[in-house]
Amino acid sequence: MPATYPEKVTQDSRSRYLGVALALSRLGVHITRTFTELLGPLGLSTSQAAIVRILGHRDHVTQQEVADLLGFPPARAGELIDELRGANWVEIGDEQPDSVSLSRSGRELYARLLHEAATFEAQLLSVLTEDEASSLFELLRRVEAAAGLHEDRLAPETLAASVRL
Repeated sequence: MPATYPEKVTQDSRSRYLGVALALSRLGVHITRTFTELLGPLGLSTSQAAIVRILGHRDHVTQQEVADLLGFPPARAGELIDELRGANWVEIGDEQPDSVSLSRSGRELYARLLHEAATFEAQLLSVLTEDEASSLFELLRRVEAAAGLHEDRLAPETLAASVRL
């Protein structure tokens, strides 16, 4: 049964409902800040890391597909892809010139990125049991869906299976 919100806000209801939103917001800021710091030594911005994540999971992705998956304007996706190409992490497809894939060094970068992200998440969730962490993940996915956020077409369980660390 879904949570019901009181018609009249009381001190008790205010602390429960505003507390969840505040906790999620504070965690979001912490996670974003920490993940950005984690990417620094890898030489990636968060936007570039998102593209590496996509290309690590799927070969021969077009700039338009990258833009659609991330919700970026195509021109911005193109700029980011060009930056990744300049670092020799991404290469243009031979058979499909409108597509890009990770280069050998890009695949190595992707493996490091996944390792760092998994380590960070393990540290973040270390206060939870495995069952609690799984429950939290499922609950957050339901809240995301209810909020109208698009489903992640590159879910963590799919990504983890795509690279051997």
